[in-house]
Amino acid sequence: MVSIQGQFSVSSSGTSNPQGDLRVNLPFVVQNFSDVAERNCGACIMQGVNYSGDYVVATTPTQGVSYFTFNTSGSNSNFGSVDASLFGNGDDVRFSLVYFTSE
Repeated sequence: MVSIQGQFSVSSSGTSNPQGDLRVNLPFVVQNFSDVAERNCGACIMQGVNYSGDYVVATTPTQGVSYFTFNTSGSNSNFGSVDASLFGNGDDVRFSLVYFTSE
């Protein structure tokens, strides 16, 4: 079992038209369990990010990957992803996540 927590802030230097889901690398690969038991949700708060949805969670999308993503959710709606293009100078993200690995 691996527990991670962190924070990052976006600065304008080095940011050039990011696209796609925002991903954060994990130190170990997510273990493969049966029946999607490897999918985890963690806590997350974002300051300054203009996402659509009621709240955001940090989540491991599937087994065999070494990253996690941020997903939005709301009442009676499907999950949405937080796109990297939504982030700008001064935005701040804090997160924690626990997941299982075979390493």
